[in-house]
Amino acid sequence: MPERVELANRECKEVLRKVMAHKMAHPFMQPVDPVALGLPDYFDRIAHPMDLGTIRANLQRSAYSNGSAFVNDVRLVFTNATTYNPSGSDVHIMAQTVSEEFERLLKPYVRHVSAATTAVVAAAQPEAESVPELTSRQMSQLLNAVKRTDEGGWYFSEPVDPVKLGIPDYFTKISHPMDLGTVDKRLEKGMYEDTASFVADVRLVWSNAKSYNPPGSTVHQCALKLEEIFERDLRRACSGPGANKGPSTSGGVRQPAGGFDRLTVQTALVPQGLPEPVQTNELVTTLCKPIISNLRSQNSAKPFNTPVDPKKYPTYLDLVAKPMDLKTVMRNLDQHRYATIDDCQADVDLIWSNCRAFNGEGTWVTNHAMALKAIADPRFDAARHKLASAGFVSPKPSGGLKRKQGGGLTPRVPVVSSNELFCVTPEMRAQLAVNASRLDASQLRSLMAVVKQCAPASLASTSSQSWEVDVDMLDTTSFVKVDTWVRRLLVNRQPRLEPVLSV
Repeated sequence: MPERVELANRECKEVLRKVMAHKMAHPFMQPVDPVALGLPDYFDRIAHPMDLGTIRANLQRSAYSNGSAFVNDVRLVFTNATTYNPSGSDVHIMAQTVSEEFERLLKPYVRHVSAATTAVVAAAQPEAESVPELTSRQMSQLLNAVKRTDEGGWYFSEPVDPVKLGIPDYFTKISHPMDLGTVDKRLEKGMYEDTASFVADVRLVWSNAKSYNPPGSTVHQCALKLEEIFERDLRRACSGPGANKGPSTSGGVRQPAGGFDRLTVQTALVPQGLPEPVQTNELVTTLCKPIISNLRSQNSAKPFNTPVDPKKYPTYLDLVAKPMDLKTVMRNLDQHRYATIDDCQADVDLIWSNCRAFNGEGTWVTNHAMALKAIADPRFDAARHKLASAGFVSPKPSGGLKRKQGGGLTPRVPVVSSNELFCVTPEMRAQLAVNASRLDASQLRSLMAVVKQCAPASLASTSSQSWEVDVDMLDTTSFVKVDTWVRRLLVNRQPRLEPVLSV
């Protein structure tokens, strides 16, 4: 449900005082000085500078007519900082941290808007329906379906930047902004108490887009299409076997209120129609995003962080057939477009080769490109090693392997050393539960033998025909062993029983 911030001048001062007292707020206390800081392009990229000191002065002379105007100026400070400073840089991270603290301080002053004043949002959900509880995995799948679609999901993947987009009236018309990236972060942090709250935030994204952008515009049309996709997938998820419609006594996956922590495998009854195994594209994204973030934070990366503007360099497209930049690579990662680490590195290498082709050898910008390549290459090698340690190998065309349609990675029995290199995430443990629940009775007996061998402490008998595995008790080595075993069973390749590594 939409919310409105109600702050008196005295309350604005108190909130600002706490924000300015934050240990990471010092870069935002006074106006940016491009000369002193050596930022000659600052005013070219930031059309409406703002800082906390200026906001404090505005409060002292009662320059704000309402609390919303104050909130918009504070948000503008952090929007400017995250716009100018690349993701992963110190100032970018500090801006995000202080911004989150500011939003937390606003909560006591937020009230829900009545239904009479929110006709636009109400139109998207005409009656307060009862949404069955979905698992965190299912909600993530619903979100990814609209984020990765070719129908324009990228328009809504991050917060609207009024300065960058040249729409200074956005916060005046949209009182409660929302985007799919923010929904994703809230979902990862477990901030949604129920499915209905998650659904309300996603619907707010479409509502805001339709409210601000006129009918017939590209963004308005994309919002309509994505809304249709989301509502269709939501109906399917709520009517499917994964929805929690009350207490269940069947086998399969047990979903507690806080998310997956166990899997229950019942040999007498195996539920059908559960989601497909986790896409390895997500593992590629997890491993490659820190590499790109690190590159973008380098001082020498500024020429490569955003697409080259052909208007400034008219001959660029004559010499460069396929432009590429780090921002585009990061967007591709967010949309899980890379099936392998090699695919991601190929795009990054394309940035360096484009630079050399346009600027020539020995120029300062090409030297910067080669320095960044020297940083990136060993990090990609390390990422490939981590992926291999997790039980996956990347298909390489030079080795004569024919990639399956849609790309992807091939699971193999891993060799894991005692110094674990791969981090098992809660999402990966949840997916193991889902995958194991798709096995038939004979496969489940095979799986139980493996679990008893490598992690007996995680296995408990709940009845004569039912076993329960505590996924959280599987250390990394045992998890990789069990997960690889299950994946091989799912693709109908009988795995070869090997001695279990000691842990």
